[in-house]
Order: sequence, then C-alpha cells, then structure tokens
Amino acid sequence: SAASDVYKRQGYDHWVEIHEGKGHWMDREDASAVPWMAERTRNLRPKHVVWRQDDVTHDRFYWLAVDAPERGKTITATASTQWVLGQTVTLNEDSGPVRIRLDDELFDLDAPVRVTRAGETLHESIPKRTIGTLGRTLEERGDPRGMFSAEIVVE
Repeated sequence: SAASDVYKRQGYDHWVEIHEGKGHWMDREDASAVPWMAERTRNLRPKHVVWRQDDVTHDRFYWLAVDAPERGKTITATASTQWVLGQTVTLNEDSGPVRIRLDDELFDLDAPVRVTRAGETLHESIPKRTIGTLGRTLEERGDPRGMFSAEIVVE
C-alpha cells in the first residue's frame, strides 16, 4: 500500500495485523507473521532512527538511549559519513538529552564524530572505546550483537 511504502522509505518495513478480540497473547494467531518475518533481517545499526515514546516508555532504542524516558517524546537521529562533512549524528531540534551509542560498524571510531542539533555542533571528538560501555550495553541487551563500545552524551 502507499502508506507502507512511505514508512519503508523512512527505514521501517513493517506489517500490522489486528486480531479482533485478542490482546497481547493471541492464542497463537500471531503465527501468521512468521513467514513475513522469515523474509527479513533486522538491521541493528540503521542510519536513520525515529524513536517515539508511547504510553509504555523505554530507555534505549537501536543506538540511542535516554536516562529519563518521556511519554510522547520523539527523537530522530541520522548517522552520516560524508567526505566533506565527516562523520555526523544529526538530532531533531527538540530531542533533549540523549546518549548516542557507537561502534566501528556505525562509524570509524578512530576519527572524530560530530553531533549537531538545529545546525549547532553540540559535540565533536574521537569517541573513546571503553570496557564499561561494552559491559553496560551487553548487560542491557543480553545480545553481543547489540553491544556498543563508545558513547557520546549530549544535553
């Protein structure tokens, strides 16, 4: 459909099917999603993230994290690598405080990474890889593929 095409262009291929009268536990009717999921691979390092906090808030999403999740808050972040501009994370204007988790798959951590918001540079440095960040992100996710070695915190 045209609506799903729009979301796919923005980076989120998704499918929603509502089963009338069913809550979270769907008496196995959710098995209808298995063939659809089997055709896809989750990208743990998307270059563009749109994170909207709903009625149930979370403190992390892909390579972003917050210390104090806010209901209704939206954070958009784009990771880009351009020869002229270098490595940049661009945040939306009202993103608020955010932790940007990085690894060598997302960026070259031996080179500077710049974080901007509304055209203003908030941070620019060569990120430091730490065992603490590796351990903390492994503990949060329980998945070695979801670990990050560096973190930039912006207010």
